[in-house]
Amino acid sequence: MNISLKNRVSLSFIIANSVVLILGFTVFHFLNSLNLKMDTMINQNLENEKNIDLARISTLQIIGYQTKFQENEVNRKDIDELEIASNNFATYLNRLALSNDEASIKEKISNLSGYTESIKLLLGKTQVWDKAVIKSIGELVEKMTSGFTELSELFFDVREKEKESVKQVLGEAKKNMLLTFVITFLGVLMLFLIIPGKIALPFKKIKDAIRELQNANFDVSIFYNGNDEIGEIAHELNKMIANLKSFEDLRTDKISMENRKFDLLAGMVKKNLLIVNSEGVLSYMNNPMY
Repeated sequence: MNISLKNRVSLSFIIANSVVLILGFTVFHFLNSLNLKMDTMINQNLENEKNIDLARISTLQIIGYQTKFQENEVNRKDIDELEIASNNFATYLNRLALSNDEASIKEKISNLSGYTESIKLLLGKTQVWDKAVIKSIGELVEKMTSGFTELSELFFDVREKEKESVKQVLGEAKKNMLLTFVITFLGVLMLFLIIPGKIALPFKKIKDAIRELQNANFDVSIFYNGNDEIGEIAHELNKMIANLKSFEDLRTDKISMENRKFDLLAGMVKKNLLIVNSEGVLSYMNNPMY
């Protein structure tokens, strides 16, 4: 397929711009994906920390009311406050369960929810608050506190894993971006090496042909099969070279004919004939002079 020089240059710019656009969109895609992952991780961590802090506050409130039950006489207001704190604790546990997929965390939350529900059942059904009921609540609160401590440690481990995951994501993003830059650089380098050479090669042929003409060598021809502007120039130059060669052949034949005429006329002269050029070099002598 023959492409004009104008279209060839335009195509080169289009390819170069396309490569730059592809590089830009690829880098944007990597950065955007990285940003989305980071946002998701940060938002989840913030939500988890918020719910853990609220659950910790509820735990302290439950421990405070349970301690108060052991030291003082139980009243309705404290029971209601303890029930509210237990409901709040259950709510925060439910939020943590919804935002995490770790099996160990879900199992620990399920156990804590069971302790909380047991406390709420005791608070709702108990009419007479004796030492046995208070002791049962104390045991449940103790198990709940211990379980919540273990849950907090699990979340700490999860955060450490997420930090490693963030490092891994950053490492992969850097590697992908570096690979993209390398591939793009090599592609652009190949374009700069190939396309200018394809464009400059016909001009080099034309230049070499003109140099041969300057040395009076008319046995040259420019071989170019394209139908573009360069092809038109090469075609016209080939026609000019052919015309110059024809003119040179005619000139040579004319000179040769004139020389033969001169030899014939000089040979008919009886006297000695000697011809030298302006530099004093002998250029001709007739037969009698020879």
